Amino acid sequence: LYASEQLLKIYARGPSVSLPSFFRAVSHLGLEQLTLAQFSRQVLPFRAETLPQNNVVFILDESVRYDHLSLNGYGRPTTPFLEQLQADGVLQNWGLAVSGATCSLHSGAMLFTGVDELPDKTYALRRWPSIFQYAKAMNYTVHYFDGEADKLRFPFGADDLIYIDHAVFKSDLGFDHNTDLRIADQVATLLAGSTGNFVVVLKRGAHFPYSATFPNEQAIWTPILAPDVIISDDSERRINAYDNAIRHNINNFFERLLVEPA
Repeated sequence: LYASEQLLKIYARGPSVSLPSFFRAVSHLGLEQLTLAQFSRQVLPFRAETLPQNNVVFILDESVRYDHLSLNGYGRPTTPFLEQLQADGVLQNWGLAVSGATCSLHSGAMLFTGVDELPDKTYALRRWPSIFQYAKAMNYTVHYFDGEADKLRFPFGADDLIYIDHAVFKSDLGFDHNTDLRIADQVATLLAGSTGNFVVVLKRGAHFPYSATFPNEQAIWTPILAPDVIISDDSERRINAYDNAIRHNINNFFERLLVEPA
């Protein structure tokens, strides 16, 4: 909760119960987006003279816990493909990382702009050049895949689209338990056939409701929650559903993405 706090003093400092906190967060997000819409991004004067000969893929996952990845020592084999990549020496695991914010809109905004301090009292989220601008400055063809939204997410607006050559949204992909796998297939095809691509992927991931993010036949650990259940006191079903979601949407995603060309 940042810049809008300076405009409207509706932010009650200190702890509060969940419903007022939720209302406060939603209210500030809307006010913040209205405020930031008044600003435009700084222009990068640099432009590379040569075309890049490699591909860069930036993947932002969703609702992933460090301690539920077998890559990090979790007891269940939730990420065996990534473990094999690490054993083969082609994956560098940087260990535990903490999100910059509890909401994916804000944590993603920080990653894509380089802003590293909240509250954002100087409106840097809308003023600083974005990762898309840097990619275009290096002559990359920019591809954007979003498995959860049908427009650019906060803090990006229509003016940021000029730095994105190809955008694929939720409505283009279909929103179900295989959304991420379809993204993986499209990106794998793109990378196999060309270079000079800068690809940004925002996954659907293991976002709740967990059981709606994987098909029943992929339920390794049972029993699980019903696909429409978001909140439950049944810890066994909740954890089983989450671990299945991790296995399907991380392990299977990268297995499809990194398939060896035929």
